Amino acid sequence: MSDVEQRGVTFPMQMDGQGDFRNAEGPELLANDVGHLMAIIGPTASSPGELAWNTAIGTRLLALKHRHGWSDVVDAEAQMMVVDTIRKWEPRVRPGPSQVYIEDGPNGVTRRIVASFTVKLSGESGLAEVPLLGGAV
Repeated sequence: MSDVEQRGVTFPMQMDGQGDFRNAEGPELLANDVGHLMAIIGPTASSPGELAWNTAIGTRLLALKHRHGWSDVVDAEAQMMVVDTIRKWEPRVRPGPSQVYIEDGPNGVTRRIVASFTVKLSGESGLAEVPLLGGAV
């Protein structure tokens, strides 16, 4: 079975309405996997990563939500974090450009980071997204 033909449970876990967890396959599963990678809190100089069984996995994107004066420099840092994480932990895809979207809502500022990627075996494109809730503008 090729990487694109694999099937798995989506994150965050959701019920499928038939008493089981929702599954995905192909580019949808890979987008899910990339989004999950971006949402995992990775190691920093002062703390280990979030996952006890592999503290090296993840990104430091969560730290960016507290940056004052969000700018093109911080956007570039987010892009670099996403690309590095995808290259290191998801060998089935080739990372593409990322975009940072800032939205002011009733519960505060939300930043969404949307990463593009290409599936290496099929050439299909996909998008993965992770929200960064709260933080400075």
